[in-house]
Amino acid sequence: MTDFEDFQPRFNMRKKSIAGFFGFFFGALGVHRFYLGQRILGILYLLMFFIGLFIANEIYWVSFPFLLIPFVLGVIDGILFWAMPREEFDAKFNAGRTETPAYRQPFATDFQRPAPVSQFKKAGIERYMECDFEGALEAFQKALDEQYDDPATHFNMACCHANLEQAEPAFFHLSKAVEFGFTDFEKIFRHDALAWLRTQPAFAEFVQNDYRLTPALPRPKMNLLDTFPEKKKDPEQSPAKTNLLDQIIKLGELRDQGILTEEEFVVQKKKLLGQ
Repeated sequence: MTDFEDFQPRFNMRKKSIAGFFGFFFGALGVHRFYLGQRILGILYLLMFFIGLFIANEIYWVSFPFLLIPFVLGVIDGILFWAMPREEFDAKFNAGRTETPAYRQPFATDFQRPAPVSQFKKAGIERYMECDFEGALEAFQKALDEQYDDPATHFNMACCHANLEQAEPAFFHLSKAVEFGFTDFEKIFRHDALAWLRTQPAFAEFVQNDYRLTPALPRPKMNLLDTFPEKKKDPEQSPAKTNLLDQIIKLGELRDQGILTEEEFVVQKKKLLGQ
């Protein structure tokens, strides 16, 4: 139950005036007993009434007094309900029931109503259900423009990007969903829309990093060979061979540190060997 439903006023108290009215005018059908929650007694009143009608078709003078029984009982019940003190009536027929008095009914300002769902968010969900993931992304983006810290919208956008096999934005919005309060981590592992994303090599690192993106290492924008400091020349070795060997070793160190990828290492090595 939501907080909004907890504050809803409840008017389920049975009224003795209504019970008396039903008993006095419709007692033969057991309406007053059904109103008070006494279904078995209500069914008995109905049986007496219909049995009396059935017998009336056969022997009128025998069935007429029998047919009057539920009417008389209903009238008596109605009078008794009207004459019964309110406290006694509530103790018998309103045990455990509550009512918010009219002068204490909460107004809209007395409790927090649930925030209305954005029309863009609704449109995004509808397009997602139609497998129009790009259209859903457009609608969800407009919903984010209204409320950027909505974790559900970010999660939905992550699902859209995953269906489109776009890993980077999928991880981004998934991390934002967690940042803004998304806590159903099991859903990340079982949701069908994220199945492709879970197969990506970066997913394990994403989970280990508490569902946050790992900052990418900066890529070198200049020729790293030009930044190497020159070592002292060894008179016993050829200066050209010594310099070439040192640069290859430094390239290997950069590759081992993750600054250079294997492809970049191979390209730089070929450049050295081609000199």
